[in-house]
Amino acid sequence: GLNKYHPLIIMTFLEKIANSYLNSDILLNDDSTARIIYTNTNHLTRPVVQLYDETIIKLEERPDLYIQAII
Repeated sequence: GLNKYHPLIIMTFLEKIANSYLNSDILLNDDSTARIIYTNTNHLTRPVVQLYDETIIKLEERPDLYIQAII
């Protein structure tokens, strides 16, 4: 598995994937829609999102919320 590859290469690859979703529209598990505005390299699966009412949410601080779908 992952032991075959240098960790720096794996992290760079994962960061590139996460960054490719910047400005993507998403659906959160509470049925609200938002846009990904920032990816945190320490929490790649918990980006900062902006709801359409301009509210900004740091998903790393909201364990009750998660991305349900890219729309």
